[in-house]
Amino acid sequence: MLDERAKELKEKQKELDDVSIKVAKLEEYIKRVQEEAELLSQLAEVTGEEYEAPQARLEELEKLKQRYASLQKEIGKLKKDVIMCLSELKVPIDYDRIEVTQDRCILPYKGGEKYESAIQILREFLSFGKEEDINIDGVIFKPDGIIVTDIGDRRTALKRFINAVKAIWLLGQQFQGKVAPEVEDIAKRFYNSKNRRIWEKLAELGKANPATIATELGMNAKQVNDALYNWTRPGKFKTPPIIRDGKGNYLLTTFGRLVWQYYRQKYALITKKTKGKTAVSVEEKLEDEKLHATLNRFFEVVYSSKRV
Repeated sequence: MLDERAKELKEKQKELDDVSIKVAKLEEYIKRVQEEAELLSQLAEVTGEEYEAPQARLEELEKLKQRYASLQKEIGKLKKDVIMCLSELKVPIDYDRIEVTQDRCILPYKGGEKYESAIQILREFLSFGKEEDINIDGVIFKPDGIIVTDIGDRRTALKRFINAVKAIWLLGQQFQGKVAPEVEDIAKRFYNSKNRRIWEKLAELGKANPATIATELGMNAKQVNDALYNWTRPGKFKTPPIIRDGKGNYLLTTFGRLVWQYYRQKYALITKKTKGKTAVSVEEKLEDEKLHATLNRFFEVVYSSKRV
């Protein structure tokens, strides 16, 4: 479904570009024709002769402009369809052909299919670069399959794959202006937790070890470590908002960042640092900018299409 919509969207965008070029060229031609007609009219006044000016092709220009407006509406609708596909995305992997190595798992698509158009549109809508891998918490989506990095265990790799796809679902819902019940629920659980300050500090920093958080909060390191460890226990959350990196650090998953974004909006949280400066890590700032840029672009498309 997503691949079909992506192909159709690509075709319409190409046609829109072609029509745009034709309109520009025709407008330039008409401008020259009108200037020529004006010159011939003035020349006729002083020579007494009649001159035939070239046809302005105004009807052709009007038809092209109508087609351009029509394509804009079609593209706007297709983009909304793509957003809907994201929130219901299905990724058909070949379960029997999963390859497991020492440090990664490769999940090929069913039937050996390739999804070039779908991956391209995912890059665009999720704000990844044109040639950048779609990497969601170590799960890389490629045209010919999925690669789960830094893991050599089939079961764990499949869990990460499931969580990555669900994160895309949640992003699709956010693009539609919806907040998933799961996001609301976990944000509320963190807000009501006795260890709320630990959650807020980790989310504020984006990635940190327990000692760093304990120092910044003036808390006991063991208490911080116990809280973080508890939040990453298997089964604690249906979709994990926090994971460990294997180097003693804890960090927010893509889902966790969505929870954090909602948490700040819901509870009007103001993060502070020494001297009153806002404390936002470079990593978190980039992720927020990426998410906001995607949302802004989506709403711009939706509302501009309504005005046409």
